[in-house]
Amino acid sequence: AGLTESSFLGFRWLYLSPLTERQQEEALEQRLGATAVAPLLEYLKRMPVGDDGLRVTSNPLMLSMIASVYELRQGVGMPETIAELYKDASEAMLSRGGASSKELRRLMQAVFFEAHVAERREIEDWQLDAAALSLELPERLADIQEWLKGKAAKGRALRDACDQLPLLMREALKQMRERVANDKLPLFSLLQTEPLKLQSSHLSFQEYFAARMLCEEGTRLSGVPPWQWSAWWQNAVKLGSEMDGFGSGMLRAA
Repeated sequence: AGLTESSFLGFRWLYLSPLTERQQEEALEQRLGATAVAPLLEYLKRMPVGDDGLRVTSNPLMLSMIASVYELRQGVGMPETIAELYKDASEAMLSRGGASSKELRRLMQAVFFEAHVAERREIEDWQLDAAALSLELPERLADIQEWLKGKAAKGRALRDACDQLPLLMREALKQMRERVANDKLPLFSLLQTEPLKLQSSHLSFQEYFAARMLCEEGTRLSGVPPWQWSAWWQNAVKLGSEMDGFGSGMLRAA
């Protein structure tokens, strides 16, 4: 977090390449055993493919996540849909990471949704406030966004409005900032601490929670309506099509 190229002139930058299909198989065989892994390898063929033509399991985190779900569901089989897989995986990761508060989970989902509506992976500090207000004080949020459209003072106005949030949501907002700053919140990765910037640990989680948010009563779309969405929404819509109430939720939100 916070590394800048100007601080490391003359150094060589190395990046971890995506795992090849053979590397994915080898990793799973090492973890689960060569005989036990066969059904999971068949399941992997159903995984979403990104714009780069690679399955999401080319990312080590996503591969590990799916292996964990496979181990947890021994004897009952893997989830029938990809949406169910992300539900099981995110629940396991959040429980293991201690993110058990109902309000914190609501806030995390709203943050993912606000970022996806903005068609951005990188999330800024003020967007956490906007997400909290969207859950509890949507009319107040709409007034601020209209009043300060495009102005730098929006962040300060949103922070001030958060003083009116219910106590539990204010606590969830505080906890989220603290945990992200210490890189201890599952599903999120810290980019920098001052000012706070974060992103989903994998874009697929953001897409999943954005789709789930659209299924819920009261969700509003602040961006363009669904019939004007770009290809950015493709995977979110695909996941949503596997969820109850997604179609009517999209219509209601628009």
